[in-house]
Amino acid sequence: MGGDRTVIVVPCYNEAGRLPLSHFHSYLSRRPVAELLLVDDGSIDGTRRLLCDLAGQHAGRCSAAALAVNAGKAEAVRCGMRLAIERGAAAVGYWDADLATPLDEIEHFSRVLGRRPEVAAVLGARLPLAGRRIDRHRLRRAASAACRWGASGALGRRMTDTQCGAKLFRVTETLRRALAWPFRSRWLFDVELLLRLQQLSCSRDEQWYELPVDCWSERAGSKVRAGDYARSLLELARLRRDYRTRSAAGRTEQLGLQRAAASPLVLLETKRMARAA
Repeated sequence: MGGDRTVIVVPCYNEAGRLPLSHFHSYLSRRPVAELLLVDDGSIDGTRRLLCDLAGQHAGRCSAAALAVNAGKAEAVRCGMRLAIERGAAAVGYWDADLATPLDEIEHFSRVLGRRPEVAAVLGARLPLAGRRIDRHRLRRAASAACRWGASGALGRRMTDTQCGAKLFRVTETLRRALAWPFRSRWLFDVELLLRLQQLSCSRDEQWYELPVDCWSERAGSKVRAGDYARSLLELARLRRDYRTRSAAGRTEQLGLQRAAASPLVLLETKRMARAA
């Protein structure tokens, strides 16, 4: 994993029956612009073996790792991003395992970072614009609108879509610090990461770029339930309170680092995982 590489973390939990393997193989076979890091979040089905096999077939373009126990999507993404940064990635992001946003979109995200050096993050946005194929359930659209409104208030800037599972970040010291301790939020870690980046940055005007995706499709078998949206709104209120001021962010970082230091790193790299699977 060289210093000019882009790495996309794909968190997976019990995905053995729904992972679109043909799409992964197709993308990885075409000299992709980004390497994939597949993170098994303590699955109890055959996901770990499946990810290991996929990585083995595309050495140098795909790798796999695992958390010893299920810790949630937020922690799988955080640990995966930290591992990618430790191994020299220049840009790192995350993508939903169901590929609601196709992997081919990664190239568009990378191009933005390449031509806009002032941009620290490229955030996917699901906008039903003419010529784009955005297939979303009505309930999800309504819930996303509520999250967007709340997140915009918490961040102090207008956001179009904070919950799209397609994001890419330039690796900076600010990003390293923002990933140094576990997220408090289970459902809205996307918003919490943006809050951390904003409050840990030397500049309050750090550049983010919202990129409308060409295609996004609702996938069957989602683990998100209707009650999760209500929990998300409560978490959004807590996040807005906890990250209200820059000084509060500093106290949160200090506490978070203490907690992180007390927890052993359980992210396993591919070779270890292959022996254990």
